[in-house]
Amino acid sequence: MSAKTLFRRVTEKSDVAHSMPQYCNQTVMIGQQSELLGTNMLREQLHRVRMRAIWSWQGFSHVWQTEGSLSQWIIANAASALLAFVLPLSGAERGMILMGGIMILAAECMNTAIERVVDDISEEKRDRARQAKDAGSAGVAVTAVAVGVAWVCVIGGLIF
Repeated sequence: MSAKTLFRRVTEKSDVAHSMPQYCNQTVMIGQQSELLGTNMLREQLHRVRMRAIWSWQGFSHVWQTEGSLSQWIIANAASALLAFVLPLSGAERGMILMGGIMILAAECMNTAIERVVDDISEEKRDRARQAKDAGSAGVAVTAVAVGVAWVCVIGGLIF
């Protein structure tokens, strides 16, 4: 809505325009700035998306450089993806397998985050620290088992 249209709407209702002049002035100012606000808001959101992508890449790079298990999961994912594209799978089956592999990588990143926070608090051996690390590792294992179950179902569908 343009500023002129907004101003006309307010001034046509003379009782509102005369009894609330401050409101009318604010309304006109908002109308004039609405286009600028929309542009700035879009620019700000794009900047936030860009920063999230940078931080995510930095986190993934850290896990890649410090956790040998991530490279093992990437190799397993490459083999899984190759099979998913070679075998005569439906799009849904292929998508499920590929998504599962990506979920394993995400679980590994979260496990690393848990390990870093636990180690940042204290390097000493503590039961709760061990439990937190074990729970993170279990999250990766459960995710991997889920992908294994998906593969069993897909292969079973191909055979039977």
